[in-house]
Amino acid sequence: MPQNYLHLARDVVDALGRAENNQPLQFNEIQCQLLKQKLQETVTSLLSRVDKDSLPPEKQALFQQRCGGAALMELYRIVKHAEAIIQGCSTQDWLKAAIKLANSFEAFVDIFFKLDWSTAVVGIVFSNALRSELFQHAGEYIDGFGEAECAFKMEEIRSVLQQPASQDRDSLKRRLTEMQEDTGARNNQEIVAYLLKLVTTDPANMEQTTVDLLPTIERENLRHLRSLGRGGFGEVAEVEWLGQKVAQKIFPGVDSRTFRLEAKNLAGLRHPNIVQIFGVCTGSRQCSIVMEMMHGDLRAAIAALDRGKSTSYHREQSLELPVALDIMLQIAEAMQYLHRKKITHRDLKSANMLINPAKIPEIGEAGYVDVKVADFGTSKMLNATCTFSPQTMTGTTGWMAPEVSFKPEEDSRTMKYYPLKSDVYSYAMTCYEILSGLTPFEGIPRATLAEKVRSGFRPSLPKSLPISLSSLIECCWDGDVRRRPSFSTICAELRRVKGNYLITGKYTCN
Repeated sequence: MPQNYLHLARDVVDALGRAENNQPLQFNEIQCQLLKQKLQETVTSLLSRVDKDSLPPEKQALFQQRCGGAALMELYRIVKHAEAIIQGCSTQDWLKAAIKLANSFEAFVDIFFKLDWSTAVVGIVFSNALRSELFQHAGEYIDGFGEAECAFKMEEIRSVLQQPASQDRDSLKRRLTEMQEDTGARNNQEIVAYLLKLVTTDPANMEQTTVDLLPTIERENLRHLRSLGRGGFGEVAEVEWLGQKVAQKIFPGVDSRTFRLEAKNLAGLRHPNIVQIFGVCTGSRQCSIVMEMMHGDLRAAIAALDRGKSTSYHREQSLELPVALDIMLQIAEAMQYLHRKKITHRDLKSANMLINPAKIPEIGEAGYVDVKVADFGTSKMLNATCTFSPQTMTGTTGWMAPEVSFKPEEDSRTMKYYPLKSDVYSYAMTCYEILSGLTPFEGIPRATLAEKVRSGFRPSLPKSLPISLSSLIECCWDGDVRRRPSFSTICAELRRVKGNYLITGKYTCN
């Protein structure tokens, strides 16, 4: 029965409590304790409601038929993500775990918010199952989760967690300093020195003004394992660093000073849906970025999926809609984070979205993946001294906003006032890829594409999409940048569509 996912979530929470004595928290202790408390409150509250109301058999059958346990699976998925963080912070090999989790403030904020959202969704599902044989969802948005309310909730969570995060960081810094001074801990000095560099800055409030915020990784500390691919920029290789496998993106022939100036934009970027950058490696002949290893990219995954489908289905819809919507929301949340930091990506497309299969069997088997936005080689920090011109903007033709590379005098003014909106256009084209399986403007000669795009020509979205979703994407690729929504608006709208699906089993919001 669908309730099993809720009981599984309770089992996870109980196991985390029992593990306290056997595997004490090694770092992020205060944040993890707050998260454990939040998990306990969330699951206990929902379980008490189910036990109290105990759906009669006929209602249970309807519950199963109409929502399939999707809302409960979503909650279970979030609980499992929380479990992974807490276990990472309590592992015996905590030094290696701290490389990825030492500055996890945004990951904690993300889980706290999603626990609140999924609890609201599950609450509506329970109420509907008890109240009526018709699943109703009153209101345009889930109560308390409109765009402005979501922004307020996120800032409220950040405010609550800011001091615990600072205390956890100070605690880790003291422990690392003691280890650095301990002559008996010489074997770990390299990783200790790296972590000390990492925790001396606060990624939640950090102003990215100096290149020194991004740690330098010495080339001799990287052991090449295998090449993962080549492109116009250079090579991506799998390497071993500090005892773990990571990816190295190599840029040959780049001036090291220029490279470090550009790479400073990568410092302190920590979000669950953004690929983690560990540091840079510079030299006289080549420079590189060292980042987390991912399974593959979204473009390749879409292409592999579509090869097994008929042409007609391929052109109607690529991924299953719940999976596609989940991917679109993960990307939008990453971009909302970047734009909040006044960073624009400038080359958003599925090939620059890295993915890992979902670790939870029920989720992975349904085709869900964990998505991380990558390739900030063309990113640019926005500040008062920045100037924007078609010569400084880059991208890929099929995903490039019409204002980026045409009519220089007119469009440079547009980009000055709306510099982030070009990412929104590229996001819409990425959504088209996800939903159709096709690359934007496939088969149209590049020489004629520019004017066609400027005149309003856009790809045809699958007719099977909910009207609300089609309308959102069409707004995102609007030729008038002022009419394109922010990523805050996009996230709120996608949550609305996803919430309706989790509650009713259908995309009923239009």
